[in-house]
Amino acid sequence: MARKVYKKYDTTQEGKNLKNADYTTWAIWRSGVPIFVARAYLEVKTNFDRKEILAWLEEALRYLNPPKSIKTWADFQYRKDEIILLRNTLQKS
Repeated sequence: MARKVYKKYDTTQEGKNLKNADYTTWAIWRSGVPIFVARAYLEVKTNFDRKEILAWLEEALRYLNPPKSIKTWADFQYRKDEIILLRNTLQKS
């Protein structure tokens, strides 16, 4: 289900409109999906595919480093730090 929500940021008209109108909000919301999924898996201590989650976090990180031609109103450092922390936690456990 989380993957469906994540994909909708690119595939629905609403997602496309948000990306074009306010890339920063779009990237923050979209990157939040894998972040919250990873946190939930870690919190409930369930079995999950760590490689898949790590790849998903890396994908989200790419959206937080947009080309200079895209105007943003934030540097995304908070989200980047969240991803780095989760990545380190997942790689250690």
